[in-house]
Amino acid sequence: MKEPEFVKRIVKSVKEISPSKKKKAAVGAAFFFLIFTAVFCYYIFDFPYLRIRYADIQEGMIADFDVVLKQNVTFVDKEATESRRKEVKERIPSYYLMDSVRTREAKERFSRFKKIFADSLERNRTFEEYCAVIESDNFYPDTELMRKLYTDPNGAGLLETAERVLGYLLFLGIVKINETDIGKTVVVLKRDRKNTLLREEIPASSLLTLKNCEAVVARELKSRHLNTESADLVAGLLKEFVTENTFYSPRATAQASAKAEAELEPVRFSFSKGEYLLRKGYPVTATQINALDYLRQVSLRVSLSDVLGILVYLLLLFVIAKYLLDRPFLSENLKLNQIIVFYALALFLIIFFICWQELLPLPENYFTGLFLPMGLAAFIAGVLATPTAAIYLTLICSAGLMLLFHAEAGTLILTVFSGVGAAVSLKKVERREDILKAGLKLTGIQAVAALSVSFLYDFSFPLTLFYLTFSALNAFLSAVLALGILPMLEIGLNFATPFRLLELSDKNLPIFKKMDALAPGTYAHSMAVANYAEAAAREIGADALLTRCGACYHDIGKIDQAEFFAENQTGINKHDEIQPNLSIVVIKSHVVNGVNKAKALRLPQEVIDIIEQHHGNSVINYFYVQALKQGKSVPTEEDYSYKTPLPQSKEAGIVMIADVVEAATRSLPSPVSVVQVEKFIDKIISDKINNGQFAESKLTFSDVYTIKNVLLRMVCSNLHTRPEYPDKTEAVKGKTNE
Repeated sequence: MKEPEFVKRIVKSVKEISPSKKKKAAVGAAFFFLIFTAVFCYYIFDFPYLRIRYADIQEGMIADFDVVLKQNVTFVDKEATESRRKEVKERIPSYYLMDSVRTREAKERFSRFKKIFADSLERNRTFEEYCAVIESDNFYPDTELMRKLYTDPNGAGLLETAERVLGYLLFLGIVKINETDIGKTVVVLKRDRKNTLLREEIPASSLLTLKNCEAVVARELKSRHLNTESADLVAGLLKEFVTENTFYSPRATAQASAKAEAELEPVRFSFSKGEYLLRKGYPVTATQINALDYLRQVSLRVSLSDVLGILVYLLLLFVIAKYLLDRPFLSENLKLNQIIVFYALALFLIIFFICWQELLPLPENYFTGLFLPMGLAAFIAGVLATPTAAIYLTLICSAGLMLLFHAEAGTLILTVFSGVGAAVSLKKVERREDILKAGLKLTGIQAVAALSVSFLYDFSFPLTLFYLTFSALNAFLSAVLALGILPMLEIGLNFATPFRLLELSDKNLPIFKKMDALAPGTYAHSMAVANYAEAAAREIGADALLTRCGACYHDIGKIDQAEFFAENQTGINKHDEIQPNLSIVVIKSHVVNGVNKAKALRLPQEVIDIIEQHHGNSVINYFYVQALKQGKSVPTEEDYSYKTPLPQSKEAGIVMIADVVEAATRSLPSPVSVVQVEKFIDKIISDKINNGQFAESKLTFSDVYTIKNVLLRMVCSNLHTRPEYPDKTEAVKGKTNE
């Protein structure tokens, strides 16, 4: 049977996936299974209670077996609690909120009308012209009323009075009341002139509405001692501008209802250890039925919908994690060992949370987030991966705790502050003591988080002090534990952390002592390249420690055949005794030997990459030229080129430049001028660029220019260069010609 086309495409796509991506996918799948299993078990097993199954029992029936509780049980009577909740909700009044936008618009509309009125009087417009102007601005008051107002000598004063009365009405709040609230007490929320929120609980019958505001207007106008005709003019005018500005607020009502429900104490029943929950021969009560229902729920709390919900939500979190841990969210994709640590930390946090919740239940107002080692996980993720990855770990784990385990808001606040605070504190970490400094910073951050939680939950002073103490202790212990755990992870998973790179660059290590003894020229060359490369890396913002470490080890493959390399020769050149095609085999083999030695030393992969890539596929010119001179056969550049990858990182590119510059400038005569050195280095670097050696290294032309200047300064310093002096004869000749 012929395979469908889409199956062929899928198979082809899978085959095209790189091995590294397949490994990462396999690691992600394995950890997904582990995390899903942990969460699933949490839902199935509720450790404090026994696994008891009960037959269907109805209220009033006679029990035919005994049920004796083997430990204390307290449960919530859902029916009684729901009944109480309904009563509370029914007592919650409707909330009405003053609309500041509507209020401002009403005032601005009247101000515009008043301005048109004043402008028309000033321009001596006729009444008909005035009416045309106000109608063009969408004002349609009673024509006769406008005629009286326009011809009234005190028309402007009446408008001022109308404006003040309108402002007073809007300040009181003209309510659009729901018919369902008539006859009830409602709450009106508004702000006074100082922007202070006022809460008025008043009967709906006492509210100011469009229907009853005429009485308030009449009362106000009477208090201002207007004659009847003027009062009628103002009252008639206000009908055009009075509008409702206070409306029913579903959100405020819902918030009040939610707050009342949150403060509602559930109806609880308690049974003591050893007490009969059911007694054979006795009728079953409603309370016993509810207790049995509770025990059923805690015995097996999972259903198909729960399983699917867990599965889908975890898949979503893993998909988010996958995209967050790739570009462009991170500057570079995480490596396999970093992915392993990321998911392992997530699994650790979930298992820790589950165990703490089940085995060490906390009393009310004590949040698990106070003891959750989120800071420890963030420190480890920040050092072994990146601080940004640590922030993503914090956010993803917090999202998991929120939905999968219904973590309280207090726990989420403490968790997010702890993880993000730890990541931010790791801004610059080069030595192990820097983690302790970051721990001290995190201590202050977590103390602030604990204080905010205490304010949110109205903790007492002793409880607040407890939160401050333990949050600070959590932060400091996270830093101390991170210091103890990191070396094991660095070595076990072969990480290139700043601490390990610093230790691997120590000149007193056995490998460097061996190099110094067997290949002293290579040792001196490697240390010089390390100094050059580190300075250049710092200047362009690359990883200076990784660059230095890679440079220290880049030529360790020369140790076993040191006498074949020029820097170790003392007058005798072994290549004079063999053909160029054999010499080239020895020269090229130092890269392969170096990679093998690096793997035997369990150096980080990043360092091994620099060893492997520091020559790229460049031509070994000396032996290529020797082969051409012999003329026995026509050699190709490919035969006399390295067969290693091009530099894949800035660090590898820097080591390549520093290596060739350091080696080449040793052949310069001394003394030599700065100009000569600069031209020499320019030619070396230009040859590398023209041969495409930096095409995959992420180095920019600006970076290369900066690297050249750094190397020029250091080479000149080492060679004790001097300025190029002018020719005396030329100077005298020029003087004579004048």
